[in-house]
Order: sequence, then C-alpha cells, then structure tokens
Amino acid sequence: MSLFPRKIASQLILLILFALVAAQFISTVVIGQRQFKKINQNFINEFEYRLNQLNQLIPTLDNQQRQLVLNAASTGIINFSLANKPIINKTVGKWQPIFQHAPKTLYVWHQEPCYFHAGLLCDPDVLDFSDNIKKSMSWPVINEEIFTNSKVTHAASFQITDNQWLNAALLPPPRLSALWTNRTITFLVICGLIMIAVVTAITHHITSPLRLLSEYAHRFGRGESLPPLPPQGTIELQETIKAFNEMYTRIQRFTNDRTQLLAALSHDLRTPITSLALRLEFLPDCEDKDRMLLTLKEMQHMVETTLTHVRVLADTEQFQSVDLASLISSVATDLVDLGMPIQTHLNKSITAKCKPIALRRAIRNLLENAVRYGQQAQVALFETEHYVKISVRDQGPGIPQEKLNEVLKPFFRLESSRNSNSGGIGLGLTITKDIIQNHGGQLTLNNLSPRGLEVIIKLPK
Repeated sequence: MSLFPRKIASQLILLILFALVAAQFISTVVIGQRQFKKINQNFINEFEYRLNQLNQLIPTLDNQQRQLVLNAASTGIINFSLANKPIINKTVGKWQPIFQHAPKTLYVWHQEPCYFHAGLLCDPDVLDFSDNIKKSMSWPVINEEIFTNSKVTHAASFQITDNQWLNAALLPPPRLSALWTNRTITFLVICGLIMIAVVTAITHHITSPLRLLSEYAHRFGRGESLPPLPPQGTIELQETIKAFNEMYTRIQRFTNDRTQLLAALSHDLRTPITSLALRLEFLPDCEDKDRMLLTLKEMQHMVETTLTHVRVLADTEQFQSVDLASLISSVATDLVDLGMPIQTHLNKSITAKCKPIALRRAIRNLLENAVRYGQQAQVALFETEHYVKISVRDQGPGIPQEKLNEVLKPFFRLESSRNSNSGGIGLGLTITKDIIQNHGGQLTLNNLSPRGLEVIIKLPK
C-alpha cells in the first residue's frame, strides 16, 4: 500500500505544503546565518569595548577590586581573568588607536574567520590555541553548554605588572539562538496551521468541479437523465466540463435515434405480420399453412421481445433507494406461487439506489431462466465495501466456457446446452445485461462444479 495520497486534492495540498516548508526552511537558514554573523560581530565589538575599558581601569585598582571588576565584566561567552602568565605566547597583532592607553606588552589570537576588524589586526598564520586557552583560564561565569561545545574564537593577554597578566577570551554565541526561541517556534507553528487551512480551502475550491464531474460521470453511467453540468472552476476545468456536456448530448442523441429506429422497425413489422396471418387463415388447411403460421408466430414473438428491449433502452424510470432483500424476496415469492422451485438466501436488509421496476424484470428473467434450464434456482444477496452482489444459481448443464460471453449478445442461442423448444429468441440475457449496465453495474456468468451456472450481478453502492 502506497503512503503517497491518491486523491488530487491531497497531492496538491502535499505539494504546496512541501514547497512552503522548503521555502520557510531555506529562508530561516539564510536569515539565521546572517543573524548569527551580526550577533557574533556584536559580541566581538563588546569584547573589544570591555578590553578597552579594563585596560584603563584595572591598573588603578588593588587586587581585590580587580577580581570583582573582572567577575562583573565576564559573561558566559566573554571571560576575563588575572594570571601570573599570559595565555597567548606569541605576538600576532597589535591594538588599533581605538585604545586610549595601549599596554606595553599585548598578545592577541583569533580563530578564522576573523571578525576583529575594529580593534585587532589579524594574522592568518596563527595556530589554534582554543583548547589550551580554555584550560589555562579561570572562568568566573560559565555557560556549560557553550563552554563544552565551543572553541575560543578570539583571545588577548596584556601585562598589568611584572608578574600579573590580564587574560581575555571570547566564545562564539549560540548559533541561531536569536531565531529558535519559544516565541519564534510558536509563531512558525501558528503560521503553518494557517497555511494548512488556507491551502486546504483553496485546493478544495479548485478540485470541487472535478468531484462534481466525477459524480455526473457515475450517474451518466447508471443511465440517469441529467441536465447540462454548468462550467465552473479554472479555464481547463471549464473546457473539460464543456467537452463532457457535448459528449453526453451526442451519446444521448445517438441512443435516442437508435432506440427510435428499432422501435419504428419493430412497430412497422407488426402490420405485415398480422396481414400475412389473416391471409393464411383463408387458405385451406395443410402442413405448409401450419408451418407458415408457426413462423409468423415466431416472428411476432421476436418483434414483441425486440420492442421490450427497446423499452428497456429508452427507460426513463428514476432511481430510488430500495431494500434489495425485500425486492428480491417479492420476485421470488411471485414465482414460487407459480410453482417454481426457488430458494432464497437473504440474510440482511441491504439498501441501494436502483430502478425498482427494471431491476425486478432483470431478476425475474434470471430466476425464470435458472428454473427453465436448471430445474431449480437459488438466489443470494451479499454486500462488500464498494458494491452489492446478487447471485443466481441453477443445477443445469451450464454453458461452454468459450461461449459464456456470446450468450449475452442479442439473438444468440445455444442449441446444444439449452432447450431449443423453450420459446426464447435470445434476448432475455441481453435485456437483463442492459438493465444492469444502465444501473452502472456488471453482469457475469460462471460455470459451477460439477454442474450448474451462476449469474452474478454487481451493483455500485
């Protein structure tokens, strides 16, 4: 089973949301990188500023006051401490004139890339002393996570007295810390929910004409008479709906013309058949007269059956919600009263939309055929997720496998497997098939083992 949605509306929603999420993620990363650089530069500027202030203030204080000031000036990212030796053992730059009183001895160090543009000249050949610096300094204020996972990016040491040095170190700020706050995450979640609601509403509006067109197509397949579907939606959907309306009109016109032609031919044949029958009545009795009368009677039966077929094709009966179990039981009871052995297996009531009169005719035809050719009939009703199934079985000889589809064609008869004296002309199953197809259903034939035939009707729910 595929996890990818199969409905076009779901696919559009998924596609749009994916594009929005991807755009949001990319923009967040880009903005986050720029923001991080700005934040990092601000910390560097602050680092320079505090070094400048401490450079002027520390020499004027005693040792106790110095420690208090350094503790106050230190943060979880910027750290100042006093030691008897510098943490930097190589002179790699000098302070710019931004310092009012530059120390006599100053060691500085940075990690690439260098953002120390205002107060420090950077040397790209400096070694990475980050771990040594962190171990050598005392950290009055520690952000444990930053201290553990980060490396020192800038450091400086300058001499206060002969045996005392002020050491300074700067850690990088947390990446994207200004973006991924609780407020930002809450804002993004709310925006995401709003986007989902808006996209769902728009997609539902775009695909609603498709759903309506699909419903019309199903109803048309069931043989319902429909008014033209009004064009709506996008230009492409409007063109599709117009094409559907034109197709529906042409098919209706073709079906009506064919039905009227068959009805006219069958009706017009009645007059010459009746005229010939009357003339034969005035002829002297003989064997040829009896044969001709029998032939005319068979022709008249064919005409009447053909007219029945035409009426089925031109049926305008409306669909109704019907209890199929009650309908089948009623048909079976009528035939049992006529002496036909019919068994019913209708375990529960199942409601479906159908043309009750037409469906009664189809089921009656199948039950009569089952009794006529198979001695007895069994009818059962089942329900699945997508359709309703009606099964009619008999105990007859069945139909050759290669001719199962042929018997559904008009005027086709089986001389060997079916009784040729039954009076049928080969339209009973054709009429039944047309009725079922007008319901949007399907009729199939299956041979049973060791003998018998099963006719299955599947009607959409």
